[in-house]
Amino acid sequence: MNAARMSPVEALEWLRAGGGLIEEEAKSFHNEVATERAAKKYWW
Repeated sequence: MNAARMSPVEALEWLRAGGGLIEEEAKSFHNEVATERAAKKYWW
């Protein structure tokens, strides 16, 4: 499915189905965000 042409509902369904991430990538991203939040270091 072409992400640039998804309707909002299609995009939500895609995200609920994993959004293209495998479980390991999702866990890694979650850990990075949690570490950043705990350190209160934001990129903006």
